[in-house]
Amino acid sequence: MDEQGTTTTSQRYIRQYYKNGQSASEVQTEDGIAPSGYSQTGNPYAYTISGTLDIGAMINTEEKGLVDAVFRQGGQDTTSRGDKVVWGYFYANPSDVSWGSSENPELFVKVWFDTGGRIDVNFFHVSVPDIEVYSDYDSNSNWEQSATTVITDRYTRHEYSVNDIDLTGMWVGTYTDSILRAQGWSEVSANFSLIQSGNTITGLFSAENGAQGTMNGTINGSQLNFTVNQTTPGCPGTTYSIGTIQDSNTITFTYVCSDCLGYRDDGSGTLKR
Repeated sequence: MDEQGTTTTSQRYIRQYYKNGQSASEVQTEDGIAPSGYSQTGNPYAYTISGTLDIGAMINTEEKGLVDAVFRQGGQDTTSRGDKVVWGYFYANPSDVSWGSSENPELFVKVWFDTGGRIDVNFFHVSVPDIEVYSDYDSNSNWEQSATTVITDRYTRHEYSVNDIDLTGMWVGTYTDSILRAQGWSEVSANFSLIQSGNTITGLFSAENGAQGTMNGTINGSQLNFTVNQTTPGCPGTTYSIGTIQDSNTITFTYVCSDCLGYRDDGSGTLKR
């Protein structure tokens, strides 16, 4: 091999190039902190990731000044422990500049939703013009964070926490387990009315099969541990649940319960707001 190198979390950018029969490489140290001395003046189109995170970018072109970059999502996946990753890239719109193309990325993006409640928005600059990058997490207002990526400082990271989410409100969803299926229910619809105070959750629930009761729990990062105490006449019981806050509008959960007949069963469900 003519050139080789190792990328790390502090040495994120390596360029290997060839000219006149000779090879060379360039290594750049990156810390994720945006370069100083730049101000962001644009207001790009917002692309929504996983329901609550908005990202946007504007390319500072010589021909037309700042122009909106177009985002294309490449894919997404969930790790075995529940972390979610979404990636894609921004490119210059060919209707704005002659060199714009969906096959020519200007800025790569990788968003990591950690099970611990942290959200990393990673921007990787790969073209020549200065590019303004923007993100906003569940604020429903202006862009919360912005920066300018340049060829001498290519990597910028924005961080958020799901602890900023307030779960107070009405949630609706479904849940199921083998006992319910044996009783003829493929799944059961339910309503949860939640109140959040700090890291504590209280609330009420009711389901279409007549089950009802109270709930209480605690939040630790993106994990919600709660119990549901049924007050259904003739069928009291306690359900112990572990929920994952996917975003401000989605909670997935698993539970272990004992019904009025004394059987234990594992179940799962999803709540939406």
